[in-house]
Amino acid sequence: MRISESFKDNLILLEQLTLGEKVSLLSSDTPFKLKGVARLGVPSITITTPTKGYVKSGQGGIANFDKLDFTCFPSFSLVSCSFNRELLVEMGEAVAKEYLSNEISTYIVSCSVLDSPYYGRGYELFGEDPYVVGELVSAFVAGLQTYGIGAILSDYVLYLGEKTYKNIHIDDFYLHERYLKPFKTVITKTQPLGIMVNSQVINDSHLYN
Repeated sequence: MRISESFKDNLILLEQLTLGEKVSLLSSDTPFKLKGVARLGVPSITITTPTKGYVKSGQGGIANFDKLDFTCFPSFSLVSCSFNRELLVEMGEAVAKEYLSNEISTYIVSCSVLDSPYYGRGYELFGEDPYVVGELVSAFVAGLQTYGIGAILSDYVLYLGEKTYKNIHIDDFYLHERYLKPFKTVITKTQPLGIMVNSQVINDSHLYN
């Protein structure tokens, strides 16, 4: 397996971290903002999962939000109806520029396939077709990462709604061709910064395992 130079650099950096510093990277100073390690030049990272513009936590904590002056783009479920890759690239670039001006580091974008109209956050998704989802998320992520904003794909995998955390039994063919296919497409085409795993149990195994 070929290991990239950036991955090797990360391994070297990891060896230089103390145990306390490693633990601190798993916590945050404020909601949505992970701590950094100033000693090694590791910056803090602001993580966002917006749908129409960006919301940050206010002085009162997560319950007190301050709305920043961001463009209110149409929902992904609406934009995906255009199946216009160029439009999604431009949208990603526009979002990235606004994020850079506000020192925001990452953008969590859903790569899930919509299975039910009853899903309360379905407007965040790019549709029910795995090919469409993979192509359009790839375009949006490409636009984001043109300006250095790190894309994190969610929710890996089989996140079917807020109340469906249970043991899902599914055959390998259907799992790969429908639910994993969009993730594979985006990872292959854009090499996003990371993937966010959900708490689902699939075929008797927790995803976190």
